Amino acid sequence: MTVSDGIVAALCVFLGLVCVVLAGYVIRLRSLLRRPGAIQVAVRCAGERWRYGIGVMGGRHLVIFPRALRWSPLARWDRRGMSADRIGGEASIRFLSVHVDGQEYELACEQLAVEAILSWLESAAPESEPQFG
Repeated sequence: MTVSDGIVAALCVFLGLVCVVLAGYVIRLRSLLRRPGAIQVAVRCAGERWRYGIGVMGGRHLVIFPRALRWSPLARWDRRGMSADRIGGEASIRFLSVHVDGQEYELACEQLAVEAILSWLESAAPESEPQFG
């Protein structure tokens, strides 16, 4: 085996690993986006940079997963401690001001995703059973 054969073999192994990582990333994104209640969002805490992710609205939580090679969620917000207000937008992107347990965040997403988040928040089960007279 010559030096050039070794370089070619190392390059092939490297490209193979890159392909495996890329395929894993695409499969992860597709599996997140196929979940019920999944939307594409950008989120930031006041004064910080935007982080792009995929929000998944579940029974009790809005979980935001990063669009990066990180497996753990960026945020996990309990619906009972959340409130949201529209704060404008441009073209096809709308912004929401989201308050979670005293912390303020901004979400940027498509108009339909804004409507989905607001509907999801409004459809939360009541905190306690209603008391009748």
